[in-house]
Amino acid sequence: MIRTLPQKPHKQIFLNILALLLDLVITASILLSIYYFNYMIPYKFDTPNNVLSNTPFSDGNGQASLPGMGGQIFSGGDSLFGTGGALSNKKNGADTQGNPGSSSVSTDLGGKFADKFSDKVVSTANSYQSKDLSITVTPYQLGSGKNKITYYVADIYTSNINCFRTYFGQNTYGTGYTEHLTNMSRDVHSILAMNGDSYCYNRQHTAGVLIRNGTLYRSEPTASDVCILYQNGEMKTYSPDQFDLQQAIRDGAYQSWTFGPNLLDARGKALKSFNTWDYIRKAHPRSAIGYYEPGHYCFVVVDGRQTGYSREMTLPELAQVFENLGCSAAYNLDGGHSAFMTMGDQVVNHPYRPSHQIVDCLYLGEVQ
Repeated sequence: MIRTLPQKPHKQIFLNILALLLDLVITASILLSIYYFNYMIPYKFDTPNNVLSNTPFSDGNGQASLPGMGGQIFSGGDSLFGTGGALSNKKNGADTQGNPGSSSVSTDLGGKFADKFSDKVVSTANSYQSKDLSITVTPYQLGSGKNKITYYVADIYTSNINCFRTYFGQNTYGTGYTEHLTNMSRDVHSILAMNGDSYCYNRQHTAGVLIRNGTLYRSEPTASDVCILYQNGEMKTYSPDQFDLQQAIRDGAYQSWTFGPNLLDARGKALKSFNTWDYIRKAHPRSAIGYYEPGHYCFVVVDGRQTGYSREMTLPELAQVFENLGCSAAYNLDGGHSAFMTMGDQVVNHPYRPSHQIVDCLYLGEVQ
């Protein structure tokens, strides 16, 4: 005799389905709440209140102590500029008008490139020339059809490193403070600007060293490559095991970025393998900074996700661009929908999500 299993009443099946849906809704609500709390709600980080005019941090005894470094002490003579000069005390290195803050430390980088500068300001839609700056933006294309890549190279010369600035969204150190790059450019009256490294993804993700405009905001361990721009105009990239923050400060660290990866080897040749996670290894719109020698840099922005105009670029392709340009160092910044470049307050490239807002930028501006 074959027995059949009793069938659940339709009402019970309905209640089970309803309970499952309710569990899914609750789970989704919790996840969305966590995401919104960590990523969307603006949260201002504590800015170190013991930043002095000539040392990054003070322990009250005339010495500089770095947070997150086990209380290691540096002599009071080791300023971030490494020259005993004063740092700007203006918030984020900008005054209330968003103009680059002037500093008592200024390194003349213009002697070798004197022919690049002009006593009069000469400005066009894709170039700018003044006594301290020379910038030219040029579009390039590789391939054709579905394989076409469009990217923009800004060739930069400066005779004063203080023209090379960074800026937090809404002029605030924290998470959730974002702006369109066009608005940032207006805030600081930039000549040229590009998105930065998204220095903080959320309230919990605060790894790495963060030095902006001569102020040390954060010094935490990181597994990422590090890029340092020094007050003497040099730019160097480091693997995590090579980087020595104490030495960088003694050498005059001025700006830092922790995203990466590094793109070139010590001979300026394109790397074949990269210190980054799998997602970054995939093809994406890109933003990156290149370095030739003190006073000579380039910004590169690669458009993508727009068939027939520009596909994404891989890291080996991006590294090859910098090798072809003749750079001696190059470093990948945040990309994807954050890949933006502006000349003045006009977007130069064609981002696939033009309405996207970013958290920080690099820019060139006149020192007031």
